[in-house]
Amino acid sequence: MHLVCAAAILPNHSKPYLEEIQETRALSGKTQEFIVNFDEKLKKLEEEEGV
Repeated sequence: MHLVCAAAILPNHSKPYLEEIQETRALSGKTQEFIVNFDEKLKKLEEEEGV
C-alpha cells in the first residue's frame, strides 16, 4: 500500500531514474547468477581434478 502511494506522488521526471534502478537490479541479478554458476563450475572442476 505504501509503495502505491509513493509511486503516485513521484514526479514524472523521476521515471528515468526508476527505469535505471530496475535495469541496475536486473544486472545485479544476472551478476549474482553468473557468480553462482561460476562457483558451481569451479567446484565441479575441483572435484574432477581432486583438489
